Amino acid sequence: PRPAPHASPAVPPGLDATCAGPALIMPLSSGRPGVVQAAGPATGRPVRAEVTSAEVPGFNPARAVVSKVRPAEKAGDVLDEVCSAGFFFASPQAASGWLRQHPGVMVVPVADEFEVIWQTILELGWASA
Repeated sequence: PRPAPHASPAVPPGLDATCAGPALIMPLSSGRPGVVQAAGPATGRPVRAEVTSAEVPGFNPARAVVSKVRPAEKAGDVLDEVCSAGFFFASPQAASGWLRQHPGVMVVPVADEFEVIWQTILELGWASA
């Protein structure tokens, strides 16, 4: 299995995420704000995001992005087809070489990805605002 590169000290060991995007909401499973940390696969530079129940109020470096893929059809294996592309990068430039090697993957600002995931969770009724 793929290692879990996205750690959060706010959640119990063993609950680290294999996808960067969902890792952003993991601290919320503890019912309190938290931090998500990961090293970018291209440069190894660490990315750190502070997370509350409504936003990502701080992240370092300031231009950090998250990579993602949105399959055109239903994914047969979410870990392989979606999560395998989800990483944090220190900046769009830090991701550029990695993106050339992974066609179909895009990067977006960390706060934007958090908002997409949080709104989806709210729409599914998995949490309340």
